[in-house]
Amino acid sequence: MNDLLFALVEQEEYEILLEEAMNEYGQSILQLVYSYVRNSTVSEDLTQEIFVKFYNSLPTYSKQSSLKTWLWRIAINHCKDYLKSWYVRKMQFTEHIHTIFESSKEMIEEEMVKKEESEELVQTVMSLPLKYRELIYLHYFEEYTIKEIAELLSINSNTIKTRLRRGKELLKQMIERANMDERLRHLKGSMKQSVFQNLKFTDKHKQAIKRQIKQENILLPALQLLSVEKNGIELVQKLRSRGIQEFDEQEGFVYILLHQLEQKSYVTSRWKEDQKKYYQLNSKGKKVMKSLENGSQRSAFVLQGLLGGGQ
Repeated sequence: MNDLLFALVEQEEYEILLEEAMNEYGQSILQLVYSYVRNSTVSEDLTQEIFVKFYNSLPTYSKQSSLKTWLWRIAINHCKDYLKSWYVRKMQFTEHIHTIFESSKEMIEEEMVKKEESEELVQTVMSLPLKYRELIYLHYFEEYTIKEIAELLSINSNTIKTRLRRGKELLKQMIERANMDERLRHLKGSMKQSVFQNLKFTDKHKQAIKRQIKQENILLPALQLLSVEKNGIELVQKLRSRGIQEFDEQEGFVYILLHQLEQKSYVTSRWKEDQKKYYQLNSKGKKVMKSLENGSQRSAFVLQGLLGGGQ
């Protein structure tokens, strides 16, 4: 798979590469994100943002690591940025780990005990502090080696070993059972049967990612063009003259975008004598444009607000 992806990078076949990456890694990225944020809806939103960021960053890929490692690093950093964001702190985000085991009446007692223990382990792992949870997930679920985790997280191998050991000690204290190493070796199967059972990366997610990429390719040029006052027709003409390939399929999005920008007070608007409505970016809108140009974390929330209204 890596050879194919490398070849696509060389040929700059970014759309095909995105499709291959989503097919190969979409489910794994969704599960990885869930292990950080512990909420299925947020996981889906962040996974979409991660693949959009991955696609937009492909021209800068330096091949110093495998494409998978590079994608995982993008995903992990995006999750950590989300968890550190003002939005999350302000909302005081809390979640509850939902259990989904339904015991069959015919299930023998021993099997019930095993499933209860597996479920308990998964819930306890997911409740660990992030610095321990991410390492246990990467090592026991993703089956990364210590060296690979060190490369992925840019953390010293000895630090990873220490945190893994401390994480397992915490699990033993919280669960108060022996054979923790043996139980962790079954973590992957336990998570697939519990918290990941209903977490699926589908064609719907793929289409949403592609749609957002196309809309983002229109969004920033539209904001830049609105630095000078224009009506809707003029904006459409200017975008078309820039040769934006996605534009023909998304022309209606431009008018929805203008409405969204006006509703969120990112533009000023006025009717002129020619009976046309004109729009121009105000100071608030210019800050949004700068955040998009710089790729700041705040831009993810801006995009969600603007593009969410246009889907």
